[in-house]
Amino acid sequence: MSFKEDITNYIRASYPCIYIVAREEWRAMKEIEDVCKSKEIDKPHHTWTITNGVDYDLIRKIPNPKILTDPVDFIKMKITKPENAVYSLINFHFNLDTPEMVQMIKDCMQIGKGKGQTLIFISNIWKVPQELVGDITRIDFALPDKKLLRERIKFVINSIEMEEKEKNKIIPSVDEEESIVEAGLGMTTWEFENSITLSLVKNKKIDTRFISDEKAKTVAKSGILEFYTPDVNMSDVGGLDNLKEWLSNRKQLFGIEAQKYGLPNLKGILLIGIPGCGKSHAIKAIANFWGIPLIRFDLGKLFQGLVGASEERTRQALELANAVAPCILFIDEIEKGMAGMGGNGNTDSGVTSRVFGSILSWMQDKTRPVFVAATGNSIQNLPPELMRAGRWDEIFFIDLPNEEERADILKIHIKRRNRDYSKFNIKKIVDVTDQFSGAELESIITKAMIYGFAEKREFTTEDIIKAASKTIPLAIMRKEEINSLREWAKTRAVFASKQQQEVKENQETKRYIKI
Repeated sequence: MSFKEDITNYIRASYPCIYIVAREEWRAMKEIEDVCKSKEIDKPHHTWTITNGVDYDLIRKIPNPKILTDPVDFIKMKITKPENAVYSLINFHFNLDTPEMVQMIKDCMQIGKGKGQTLIFISNIWKVPQELVGDITRIDFALPDKKLLRERIKFVINSIEMEEKEKNKIIPSVDEEESIVEAGLGMTTWEFENSITLSLVKNKKIDTRFISDEKAKTVAKSGILEFYTPDVNMSDVGGLDNLKEWLSNRKQLFGIEAQKYGLPNLKGILLIGIPGCGKSHAIKAIANFWGIPLIRFDLGKLFQGLVGASEERTRQALELANAVAPCILFIDEIEKGMAGMGGNGNTDSGVTSRVFGSILSWMQDKTRPVFVAATGNSIQNLPPELMRAGRWDEIFFIDLPNEEERADILKIHIKRRNRDYSKFNIKKIVDVTDQFSGAELESIITKAMIYGFAEKREFTTEDIIKAASKTIPLAIMRKEEINSLREWAKTRAVFASKQQQEVKENQETKRYIKI
């Protein structure tokens, strides 16, 4: 249901008070104005701001007219002289936190309902005293859709002299326009227009990449979401061939053809495994592999500030992710973000439980192509509702690399350091690095380079083996914990390595035959 339909229905049903959360107040105001002029409603629409008071049409109807910029005077007037009309109050949330105002709003709603009077608060944040939460109906005003962004492109282009448009070939083709619109999703109309005009000033054209960069700056303002530009490709990820195959089979699912075919949007993947085995590395590579934006969702930043702010920041972050879609929403070490949930959700007055309840509900119900990619090192701190069937498209377990995977990882890290890996005895290194994680393999390459640099020579196979001999792998230091994690994965996850998955499936087949 559209915003206009919602507003129309609420006003017709005589809802006395509505709160609209909108980053673009003027757009929300325009749509409310259209609703009030419609045949279905046909009511006067008046506005109030702290700077200008009420609009002129309303002032004319007040005996001994005055501007009424004082919020208390304005609400008192609405109580004593209720009118069958709609009133939009801009940024009135600054005035809602006194006992007097809370009671006056309640009185105003009670009296106004019988008179057909509707108060509409419009603000870019949800800030309502607890005493009023149950009485006020909330509506979230969406960011611009593709249709509106196309209109803004035409608006900017039409404001340019024809001679300049033809000279610099400013008018984009249909395909170029679609790319520009995709890049602008998640921005307000003003942000989008500003980025277009700035691109024209700097580049003499509307540059899609420039629009994307400007959007990244806009998203960063939230303090929770961060556009991430990965420099990692799938060729930089050693092993994990089962995961890579799964991703390859779903590469085209974000396209129009998949939608026409009737395929649903992907939900996401959860990568559980041993620290240092490439979980985060793999997710960064997915963005380049699929060619869609990667947005990092910092859960730790949700739980800061005033009471109720965490829930509001969560809503804003998820709304922004929906607007930016298609995208990958990257949640790293998700179990750390859930540290406050505890056994009954009461360790932080239930804030963490409410926040993650919102996230889980959104994951289940989202209709936009936002692919959630999360990592976790520990399963003990993950709530059962996060792991239940249907929450993810797949849960992968990333184990320590086997011999073949260790060889791939060593070659990748040696090559990244501009060395020829064929000059190293990779097999010999693989033999002495049993139970080493990918991060530990990278570490011993770096240590070997330090040995060679200190002696002003190239590092060698022997340097790498020496570095390995001085390293105690995490798999040894935390053996019991890792074995427990592997046992869990045998029945609850798919192994990211094809070889390990085949071993698991063979064991399951033997167990089934035995039964």
